[in-house]
Amino acid sequence: MTDIPFILWLSEKYIVNNDTFVKNIRIFLKRPYSLEHVIHSIFELSKLEYIDINHQYSIFSINYKKFDRYVYDTLYNNVPPLFNNERKQVNIGEWQYMSN
Repeated sequence: MTDIPFILWLSEKYIVNNDTFVKNIRIFLKRPYSLEHVIHSIFELSKLEYIDINHQYSIFSINYKKFDRYVYDTLYNNVPPLFNNERKQVNIGEWQYMSN
């Protein structure tokens, strides 16, 4: 499976105004995450609230909770690597790809 880097740029003003957040940012780096919940993280960074926000899904929240990640109906950690030493067809739900 492919991991997508999560890149975060913070302005100097944001850093000055959010020093506690910035001090804790190293804690957030090792958290497993899925783009499925990215809206919760964006709202957390923006300090916005809305009725359906769930801080447990925000990678930047002190209330973050690790959750299972899926590729179709397969647990993320059970998905074979996209590239390995043998080229073979891999089926995940309705999705198929050739691995190396």
